[in-house]
Amino acid sequence: MAIINIDVFSFAMCVLFLLKMADVCNASSLPTIEVKSEDRPPFTHYAERARYVVHKSNWTVLNTISTHPGMVGYPFGNIASVSDGPATNSSGVPYFYLTTLDVSVQDFQAPGNNNVSLSFSEAMTPGVNDCVTNKDGDPENPLCTRVVLLGQMRTVTDTQELDFAKEALFSRHPLMPSWSSSHTFIVMKLDITDVWMIDFFGGGKHITPKDYFNAKI
Repeated sequence: MAIINIDVFSFAMCVLFLLKMADVCNASSLPTIEVKSEDRPPFTHYAERARYVVHKSNWTVLNTISTHPGMVGYPFGNIASVSDGPATNSSGVPYFYLTTLDVSVQDFQAPGNNNVSLSFSEAMTPGVNDCVTNKDGDPENPLCTRVVLLGQMRTVTDTQELDFAKEALFSRHPLMPSWSSSHTFIVMKLDITDVWMIDFFGGGKHITPKDYFNAKI
């Protein structure tokens, strides 16, 4: 199990280095949260910055260890829509609307294979100067914040939490309610066990889940 943790984390780092600006995923017709460089929490406020990046993101890279033929044992990164709450209400909990037909879901539902990581980058959202690919910025620039959440995926079953999760997801991803019921979509969340972030020069930092959830943004 420890080996899987290391593999997933390492792969998450590689994915973050390769992320580029994705304006096509933030079309003007979709509900977005405006992002401005000056609105970010100070880089020394680690937990607040991590919460900020997660809340502003409409998608993430879900990293699993593959269980599928030809890929068994390899880290596998897959795009997944995400929301931690409506635009004005951040919970810090990454919620998902996933189908059991998805290969990533099949990966983490396999016995003993439920350790996953989520890769976030400020390059996923427009408006952050440090992330723009030019002479002053780049997605791999340490000033372009990267966040990795590690933990296990859980199905949301509590009625009150399920209502909040659906509001969080459907308010920011309005296409979701129209997805076919025959595909067995399930509201899920990441049960966070560790947070890693880099937002400045000098290497990344670990943030405890307690500090992450206590952060105010």
